[in-house]
Amino acid sequence: MEKEREIANSIFELFRQYNCRKGIAITYPLVESRVKNRLSSNEKSLFDIVYNGLIHLGFYTIDKNNMILTHKGELCIYNEDFINKIKELPWIIPPLKKADWTKAYNKLWLQIGPEGPKKAPYYIEGSDFVNLVCKIDDSVCSNYSQYIKERESQKKSIFRVDYYKDIIMDLEETSRYQLFVDIQKKIEDNPNPDYLISQEEKIQTNSTHKEEYNTMTSHTESFSEQITQIFPLGNKRRINVENDNNKSNLMNISETKNLHVDRNDKEIQKNPVVFISYSWDGDEHQDWVRLFAERLVSVGIDVKLDQWELRGGTLLANFMQEAVNKAQRVLCIITPNYYKKAQGLKGGVGCEYSIISTKIANNLHTDRFIPILRAGNDIPTYLDGRYRFDFTNEDRFEDEFKNLIREIYNEPKYKKPALGSKPDFNNI
Repeated sequence: MEKEREIANSIFELFRQYNCRKGIAITYPLVESRVKNRLSSNEKSLFDIVYNGLIHLGFYTIDKNNMILTHKGELCIYNEDFINKIKELPWIIPPLKKADWTKAYNKLWLQIGPEGPKKAPYYIEGSDFVNLVCKIDDSVCSNYSQYIKERESQKKSIFRVDYYKDIIMDLEETSRYQLFVDIQKKIEDNPNPDYLISQEEKIQTNSTHKEEYNTMTSHTESFSEQITQIFPLGNKRRINVENDNNKSNLMNISETKNLHVDRNDKEIQKNPVVFISYSWDGDEHQDWVRLFAERLVSVGIDVKLDQWELRGGTLLANFMQEAVNKAQRVLCIITPNYYKKAQGLKGGVGCEYSIISTKIANNLHTDRFIPILRAGNDIPTYLDGRYRFDFTNEDRFEDEFKNLIREIYNEPKYKKPALGSKPDFNNI
C-alpha cells in the first residue's frame, strides 16, 4: 500500500515532468488519471487526504480544475534534499471531511507526546501546544497556566495525553484540521534527525507504537484519569495490590500499623514524611511534580514540597536543610536538567544535592534517598547505583507508584517467610 508521502511525491513528480514553476498549473484530471486511478480503493482514500493536505500546507492552490504551483511549492519540489527528507517524515493530517478524530489524535500523540527513553520524535510540551492552539482559536484555552489551574479545580486530569485530546475535541472541526496542518508544518520545517532511522529500527518502533496504542485503546478509562483523584492527607485509601498468585488483595494504608521506612527497626509515624527534590524545568514539569506529590498525600504520605511550603522571605537554604533533615525519605525527581544542576552544584538543586551527598557520604548504607527517574538516563554521582523507580513510561505509572508507596511504608510485595525448624533427618 502506498503511503501518504509516496502519493505526495507522485503529485510532485507530475509538476516536475511539466517543468512547472510558480504560478504554472497542472490539471486535476491529469493527476487523477496518472496518480489516483492507479491506486487501490483503500489507497484512493489516502490520495484525497494528501491532495487536500498539500493545499493547506501551501504547495499549490486550486482554481477550478487547475492545481497552481506556489512559491513554496517551486522551492521545495526541485530541492532534492527536501524531497529526500520528507520521504521519512510522518504524515499526521487527517481527512478534510468526516475525520475519525480519536484515530487522528492517537496517531498525532505518538509523534508529539510520549516522554522518557521512547520520547516522541517531535515532542511538544504543554505550553507550546497551548500556544499553537491559541493562534487558531484562543476561546478554548488562552493561557497555559490558567488552563491547567482550571482543570485542577474541576478535578480533571492535567496529564498531557488527556488535556491535549480535550483541547482538540473542544475546537471546531475546521480549527482541529488547521491545528493538525500547523503541527505538520512544524514537523516539516524542523525535522528531527533521530527520526531518520534505518528501516529495521522503523519496524521495531512501529511495533512498539502499535502495542502502546492497543494498550491505550483497550481501556475505557485512561490511566491518567485513574491516578488523578485527590484525597486529603491521611484519608483512608484502598489500593489494589496483586500477590504472586495474581489475585487481588486490599490494603488499607492509613490503618496499617507497625510500619518502617528504613531498613532499620525504627518505628515510623502513621503518616511518613517525604521531601521531594526536583529541578524547575518549566510549568509542565512543575505541574507533574505537584500532581505526583498530591497523589502521595492521597495515600497518607506527608509530602514536603516547595510549591506548598515556601512563602515570601523564606530563607531557601534553611528550608532545604530542614526539609532533608526531617524527612524519613527524600525523593529525587531525576531529569537531564536535575542531573546537570546536581553535578554542577548549581541553583536550588545544587544546594539540596550538596546536603544529600554529605549525608550519603556520612552513611553510605542509608536508603533514605530514592532516585525517581522521570526523563533521561543520567543519575547524579551519589545517587547512582541506588535502587530507583522508573516513571519514564506513563503507561506503567500506576504499577510503579504502587511499588514506591510499598517502599515508603516498608510493605514489600513479597516477604521472607518465617524461618523453619531443623528437620528430623531420620524421618525425611
